[in-house]
Amino acid sequence: MDSGGSPVALRTALRNLAEDARREAALVRLDSDERDFYEGVMAAAEDRLHLEMLGPHDESWLGRAKPAFREGYTKTKTVSASVRPII
Repeated sequence: MDSGGSPVALRTALRNLAEDARREAALVRLDSDERDFYEGVMAAAEDRLHLEMLGPHDESWLGRAKPAFREGYTKTKTVSASVRPII
């Protein structure tokens, strides 16, 4: 995987990922693990989008989240952290 790219391309990809996850979550039952997973993906993508503005933040809340949400959040955060835009 190429770990470079333009900041604009990264922001666009993160916005698209958050929107796709939001759309997929809307298609499944409210009480499903799949919905929780997609909500985790969406939250991680949005966190990465706003990282520059917010800076690093305490993620202790993640331990209290549902397991499927945690999985979606953690996987998305790991993948998005491996991509560093060229400035």
